[in-house]
Amino acid sequence: MPVTWIAEQPLVFIHADGTRETARIAVGLPETVSDEEAACAIVLEPLLPKPYLIKGASKLQALALAIRFVSNRLSDAIDDGTRIEFADGRSVVLDELFGA
Repeated sequence: MPVTWIAEQPLVFIHADGTRETARIAVGLPETVSDEEAACAIVLEPLLPKPYLIKGASKLQALALAIRFVSNRLSDAIDDGTRIEFADGRSVVLDELFGA
């Protein structure tokens, strides 16, 4: 089944060596998998170039976990020395983008 993307954000990664890389976050519409499970697709290019499914007990939980997963992976990239900017050059502050 094709993913319906409900939110996308283009970004730019500036790696520790100065190289710039186009990046993109995309979050899909959560889908019911079974009576006890739902899944939410995410893309976090270039870290996860193919859709990756985050599963939860409900659509709400799957969506919340997917957004938390994206935030945590971006935090890991920053910890590894990558700077993250919006396409217009403004720095991404994760707490402002995802909430504290």
